[in-house]
Amino acid sequence: MSIDIRKVSFTYLKDSINEHHALKDISLFFEDHSFIGIVGETGSGKSTLIQHLNGLLIPNEGEIIIDEFKIDSKKRKQKNLKNLRKHVGVVFQFPEYQLFEETVLKDVAFGPKNFKYKEEEALAMAKDALASVGINEDYYDKSPFELSGGEKRRVAIAGILAINPDILVLDEPTAGLDPYGVEVIMNLVLDLYNKGKTIILVTHDMDLLLKYCQKVVVLKDGEVSYNGTPKNLFDNLDDTSSIDIPFIYSFIHKLNERGFNIKPSDVTSIHDLIKIIKGRIKDNG
Repeated sequence: MSIDIRKVSFTYLKDSINEHHALKDISLFFEDHSFIGIVGETGSGKSTLIQHLNGLLIPNEGEIIIDEFKIDSKKRKQKNLKNLRKHVGVVFQFPEYQLFEETVLKDVAFGPKNFKYKEEEALAMAKDALASVGINEDYYDKSPFELSGGEKRRVAIAGILAINPDILVLDEPTAGLDPYGVEVIMNLVLDLYNKGKTIILVTHDMDLLLKYCQKVVVLKDGEVSYNGTPKNLFDNLDDTSSIDIPFIYSFIHKLNERGFNIKPSDVTSIHDLIKIIKGRIKDNG
């Protein structure tokens, strides 16, 4: 399912003394089965934008078309928002805070039940979703609050996957996790992408952006300041940019100071970098 965002604007507390223009004339197009990164400083409009994608917020101006679904600022009553939310799942930052049921299985089955699936169907969907995030049946009857941080995160993601959305929107899914937890979550997200889902990743981690995303959108003060590939973004940053360069780029710069002459655009992961370094050492050896 493609996402077509057309001249969308949104203002909090509109027409009040405290009104805040969170989005300003945003136009973007995300192709079906793409892996998109959204970045920007706090307050740039990232969370506001993703809440428009399944109708949690309705634009003051403009429209959003997702396959046959249309969110239109001109209509007071939006049609088919519940059906849209079957197709667009949003996992908010620290989603484990949204866990509430007494067992893991019941928590993940809540979504399907909310969409009127029968008990037996909902439980089957929950089990499939838990399996997809690496949570086995030994966890079904445990309280979600007894799990580790990474396990809670996976259970929370399973709660969205249980309704089998075509588009998965993740707001800082690795926040607060240790390196192992980050790797587990991102391997899961990559697997979901490889199975055909569209992924929209909101993150402050520029290394994740470089490694996984095909395209990146930078928001600044509610407007799109960049829309293109991660490599092009990082290759053209200047000292005035609020965007950090990935750690791997910083490391490449230090290597180049020692004469390696590595092009950052040739590297997306530490594995690429190791391969290049080995080749240079072999050539010089």
